[in-house]
Amino acid sequence: SMIFHRRQGPRMPEAEAMLKKAIALDPQFARAWARMASLRSIARNYRITNQAGALAGVEEAAHAAIAIDPTLAEPYAAMGVQYGALREHRREQEAFEKALALDPGDVIANVWHGTTLASTGYRTQAKAALDRALELDPLLPIALLWRGMAHVTDGETALGEKQLRLADDGGLAFAGLGLGQLAAARGDVEQASDQLARAFAALASDLPASTIAVFARACAGDPAARAPALALVDEVMAEHPDVVPAIVGYVLLMLGETDRAFDLVAPAATSNDALIFGSLHRGVFPGARTSPRFPEFARQVGWAALWDASGAPDDCAKQDDDWVCTK
Repeated sequence: SMIFHRRQGPRMPEAEAMLKKAIALDPQFARAWARMASLRSIARNYRITNQAGALAGVEEAAHAAIAIDPTLAEPYAAMGVQYGALREHRREQEAFEKALALDPGDVIANVWHGTTLASTGYRTQAKAALDRALELDPLLPIALLWRGMAHVTDGETALGEKQLRLADDGGLAFAGLGLGQLAAARGDVEQASDQLARAFAALASDLPASTIAVFARACAGDPAARAPALALVDEVMAEHPDVVPAIVGYVLLMLGETDRAFDLVAPAATSNDALIFGSLHRGVFPGARTSPRFPEFARQVGWAALWDASGAPDDCAKQDDDWVCTK
């Protein structure tokens, strides 16, 4: 549970082995099957790996949990996360509706519903879901990170920083993502660079430390790191021809290389879409949502269809056939 809540990517196989042991001792242990589904739904987010093929493992564990205890919300939430990772947004939405109908007080369902809403542009709804998760568990690290980042975006910096520090104190492996974005906004390049490097190391654990250090400095606002970072983007892409590493999309968007990022990220799920999309909808990347290329991108990643069905996301409206965002 600690490995899961702290999102310790390299230790995820160890956590799965522990769950398998618990299930071997008690095959009717529904919550162990549910947590296995949850673990599998996020395990691919911390290495540069393809999301394809992950769904079968998530569904297997989730269906095992549901067969034993059909009242559990967590297995549906885990499937929702995996559908989202594959950009199947309607299935994602239906899975969360089912999870929250079964157990409105399930903390995992609430926090992931929040991160899902934030990653698909529904920032106001996301904040409500994350607040609910934090009512249920005030120290849940992942909820503190996402809610803290939203507070910072809204100019509620003191409250946001407090929550980000609590996420860090709780051992969340990439709490530095929020703390780094905050430091960068304050113009503290050194602090931002240190924090982002910690986060990137957790979110792309298979990249060399030297690459991560350059990416972090560039994203922290050091102009001298820009050209080396873009050269390293080419290197990383050459090494991972079958999948777009989320970290590459993040770096390109942070450096204002918006068209290139959209071209790379649009065709298929990256190794960790949530890393990119949560920041994109919060306006962390300069000019990304207001870019002329954005309406096409929103169609390609499945947001336009979701927004057509479920209503406008924050600060966006339908103009002719396009979804256009004002900030």
